[in-house]
Amino acid sequence: IDGRAGDDPELRERAEYISKVTGDLRLEGFAARLRKRDGSTNSIEGILSLAVNKPPRDWTDLDVDAALVAVADLSLAF
Repeated sequence: IDGRAGDDPELRERAEYISKVTGDLRLEGFAARLRKRDGSTNSIEGILSLAVNKPPRDWTDLDVDAALVAVADLSLAF
């Protein structure tokens, strides 16, 4: 699994487990994106676009705010 120095291996381990067992496709997608994140803009956009159900090219300011709220909800479920 790819990671960066100082990364949280426990988070990646939990994400790997969650991405396979919940039955909630959105939560599993969130976990899969967390597991593969690398700190790049594309990685962050992937997480946010999953949360808002829209590709980054179609975002408005309200979509960014909605994505942040949705990420908080997904994080609680995670």
